[in-house]
Amino acid sequence: MDKHLPSMIDEETLQIVPERIARLFSVLPIAFDASSVTLCCPDEPDYVIKNEEEIRFALNRSIHWRPVHRQELESAMDRYFPRSKPEIQNCEVRFRFRCPSRWSMLTPTNSPDQRKCSECNRLVYRCSTKSEVEWNARQGRCVAFVPLHDSEFLGEAEDD
Repeated sequence: MDKHLPSMIDEETLQIVPERIARLFSVLPIAFDASSVTLCCPDEPDYVIKNEEEIRFALNRSIHWRPVHRQELESAMDRYFPRSKPEIQNCEVRFRFRCPSRWSMLTPTNSPDQRKCSECNRLVYRCSTKSEVEWNARQGRCVAFVPLHDSEFLGEAEDD
């Protein structure tokens, strides 16, 4: 069996698996139909045995597996689901917990500065200044630090 990814994956296929599920389980969809999806996964011993049930439940589809080399899979995931690499200098905001989610992945609410995290089921408050982060930290809130240059960090901030 071919252990390589296809050269291109169309947008409709990529949308079958939410990015957070793709990253959590290191899978990449390459084909689908009404009831199933073909996923590239790491070619590691017992990978399918350890993860199949959870992934099948999350996607609500039967799964056809295509093991590929992990390095190739990670490179493709970064290409199809690019991560922003924020560069914040002289930032004194410290996080007790750094959330892997992104502001854009959270569920919108009625307030443009609040979104709901489906992982922890908490509200996340968008802050653009250090003082907003500190104020929300004192309230015990989860925050998304989105400074003026649009980099973002999510987590529960420490209250000095």
